[in-house]
Amino acid sequence: RPVPIPDGWVAGESATWLRATSGPTGQRDAVQLPVVYDYGADRLFPTVSPSPYEPWRTPAGDTNEQIFAWDFGQRSWLGAAIGLYLGRANIRTAELEGSDNGTTWAGAGTLDLATGFTALTATRTGDTLHFLNGTGGRYLWEGELAGGTAIFDGDYRKILWNSAGGWVSGTTVKPEIRIELQGGESASGSLILVAPSGMLVVYVTSQQRRRYWRLRIPTQTTRDGYMEIGTRVPGRVQPWGAEVDWLRSDEWIPNVAETRTSRGTSRLRELGPLARTWSFSWQDGVPLAQLRDTVDVDYVGISGGMPAAGLYDVSAALAGHMAELDSGRIP
Repeated sequence: RPVPIPDGWVAGESATWLRATSGPTGQRDAVQLPVVYDYGADRLFPTVSPSPYEPWRTPAGDTNEQIFAWDFGQRSWLGAAIGLYLGRANIRTAELEGSDNGTTWAGAGTLDLATGFTALTATRTGDTLHFLNGTGGRYLWEGELAGGTAIFDGDYRKILWNSAGGWVSGTTVKPEIRIELQGGESASGSLILVAPSGMLVVYVTSQQRRRYWRLRIPTQTTRDGYMEIGTRVPGRVQPWGAEVDWLRSDEWIPNVAETRTSRGTSRLRELGPLARTWSFSWQDGVPLAQLRDTVDVDYVGISGGMPAAGLYDVSAALAGHMAELDSGRIP
């Protein structure tokens, strides 16, 4: 059974207990108690903690600047386009920065999870915010803001759910935003919608071969009084050398356990969030003549950016990327 350690805690706080599973032990045996954090930084590494539902979190009341740096050991190349994905976060902005010496940092890009939804106004009925004025940056899909933050008339509130629609005047389907009430909410006011997840893509204009990269989260207000990120994936963004066919699928699979009674009545118990699978193909194939016949091939890239892929380089690129990422073990 567990035995309390008399000098292992401060009065009024949780006690430290020692449990032994095998022996023998002596009275003066040394015991190492490594620190294990409930919401440690190791949870930001997808290969260590692949689920975004097991987040990193700062201590309560700490919304000060946070920095996470990567040291490659020497200057290295990430790609012609560099990305930073944050999933299930309660922050609004984050910075991606690079350095050659670990001292002087250059900003590569800013991820703002409220992009396109910063100049809105809404009215409130109960726990629901609905259109009053402003224009959103794009169409909102059903439930995509769930877990995000609504900054309504200066108050930070968790978004419980949203219906699909466009935040715009005129006769069209408009989203309804349900929020978690805490009391004292205004009847109407300004509105900023902060998504729970998003991705920054930086299209570089010259090759970036740096030794250090870092994620910097500036000091900012959050609805919870602490910062939280479910997963963080930086790295190379690689386009395909040919556009995929229209024949593609986006599959959502319910994550449930089903039981059935002797009378045939079924009951479902949700085990977790829906599993999502993308699939796409190049049904008509891609021409490889230019890739085989010449060295100076046409390429894919954005206007003003670096060439990112050889035109029609698909099959060999797919095989190479899968090998580089250990068959998908590395995101």
